[in-house]
Parts: sequence; structure tokens; C-alpha cells
Amino acid sequence: MDIFLGSGPTVRSALKMKRKFLGVELDDSNFYDTVLLTMKEAAASNSNREPTGITTEVNWQGGGFFKYYDLEQYESTLSKMKYSEISPVFYKENPFENYVFLTDSKLADVLEFNDKDVSLDFNRLYENIDFAETISLLKGLPIKKIVGKKVILSDNTEYSYDFAAMNNEEKIKFAQMLKPLLWWGE
Repeated sequence: MDIFLGSGPTVRSALKMKRKFLGVELDDSNFYDTVLLTMKEAAASNSNREPTGITTEVNWQGGGFFKYYDLEQYESTLSKMKYSEISPVFYKENPFENYVFLTDSKLADVLEFNDKDVSLDFNRLYENIDFAETISLLKGLPIKKIVGKKVILSDNTEYSYDFAAMNNEEKIKFAQMLKPLLWWGE
């Protein structure tokens, strides 16, 4: 674990040694301009530099993969949220929770209420969301298998993200499940 990535030598070495690693960088420009570029070079093994150090020791030819996430400050996200009045349509058993959930203006980009039908369109908020990976992160379990628009986690629980096959209640529960990992501020 490297909590001050700098130019990222620790995470590059860990990638080359096929070890698990975690790196943290607060400076956006340093991460995107330096660390991310050199990590991509390392994974592709297309650096113009002369191989030295761990690269030669392990005879690094490229490969592997890494994930990176851009995290928002919780306080920043809360301060940017906007709420508006709506009439309670669903879930009258907990009015406060429903108000907070259903009146979030970013949720209006995803959920659309037409008469008695609900439609979900996450592409209005973010394009190409990897629902299987998102569900895996939320549940804290690795993915065992992906079949069509359904992910099966390591504990054999199944989660569908086939919105066309969901009823209204399932659509709202799905949006509620994903909300903690999606940025809802303006």
C-alpha cells in the first residue's frame, strides 16, 4: 500500500511482481498525468525506457490489470445535493426515507415515473456503468459468473440488471442499492 503515490513506482513494481496493491493520490493532475500513464505503460510493457530493476529481475513482458477509482469527499457531495417536492408515489411505510431518496434531483435523471410505470436509465447520469462490478463492490463479494444481464457473486446470490424484465418495485430497489456508489451531486 502506498498512500502517497508520487510517480507510482511502488504500484508499478507490485504490478510487475503480480502482487495485490493499493495506491492513493490526492493530486488529480499528478495521478492522471503521471501515475495512470506510467501504469498503462507498465501493463502494456511499451515504455521507451531501458529496462532496469524489477523489470529485468522478473523479466517483465507486460500484462496484468489494475482498477482505479475517483472518490468524492462526502461533505462535498452532500453540500451539492438538491431536493424538490414530490407527491409520495411508492413506499409509504417510511415517508422520510422515501422523501430523501425520491426527491434527490440526480435520481430524477435515472428514475422516470409515468402513470403507474417506472423506467430506469442510468445512461442519463453516467454512460456504460459496469453493473456487475458495481454490485460486486457494494456487496463486498467477488464475481463468480456473469450471464446476460445477471451477475452471480461468490456466495451464489444473483442480481439482475435487466431493467426491462423488472417490475416497478424491483427497479426502485435496484436504484436504492446502487445509490451509495453513484455520485448524486450537481
